[in-house]
Amino acid sequence: MLLIVPCYTFLYLINKFIIFVSQDKVIPSYFINILVNVTYISVLIIKNFKPTHDVAELIMSLLIAFYIIDTQKIFTEDFTLQDRLTYIPHHIITIALIMGQAYNLYPLEIGMWYLTMFEFSNFFLQFFQLFHKKNWKTARNIITYPFALTYVPIRGIIIPIYSLNFIPHIMVMSKMNMFLFSYLFTFVDIFSVYFAWVVLTKFVEHHKKNNHNHLKLKTI
Repeated sequence: MLLIVPCYTFLYLINKFIIFVSQDKVIPSYFINILVNVTYISVLIIKNFKPTHDVAELIMSLLIAFYIIDTQKIFTEDFTLQDRLTYIPHHIITIALIMGQAYNLYPLEIGMWYLTMFEFSNFFLQFFQLFHKKNWKTARNIITYPFALTYVPIRGIIIPIYSLNFIPHIMVMSKMNMFLFSYLFTFVDIFSVYFAWVVLTKFVEHHKKNNHNHLKLKTI
């Protein structure tokens, strides 16, 4: 049984409390992202990456609650139309895939590893986005390399290849579910590769700029 409402309430109250204490909307927003990410990874490590069904349901409930809150944030805060058209469908489809796992449409170990790859790729991303939003340039520059060097290969290569494991399980679903989940996984893979490409191109630009500045300092 999923515990979406209690998890949502827990994250919502934490967010409001941190906003009240810090008088800052940016830090609490990304704190929730980091909290969910670290909790997910920590629980899996404690369980030796073999969670029981009850633990898996708790993790899935936490993730769904987070994506609901994040979708609300995208609707209500100052996001561009492009960001909204990108992230809202992504979040809705991610929730649908997690619900598919919750209803045992594919094996737990395959689905949990799939979700885990996303969470590992998101670990440095959350810090990078926070530092970027707060304009903490030194911290952002420090986190850029571990962020890009984990995010790009996981999102751009590992996740699309790993998703092939779902094909045998999708093929035995009902026709409606087969069509639905084929579309959902394809969409997520395309977006995963797209986001990896965007990060890679920006990382290459950042690396070239750093090398150029380094050379200028040497010639002074």
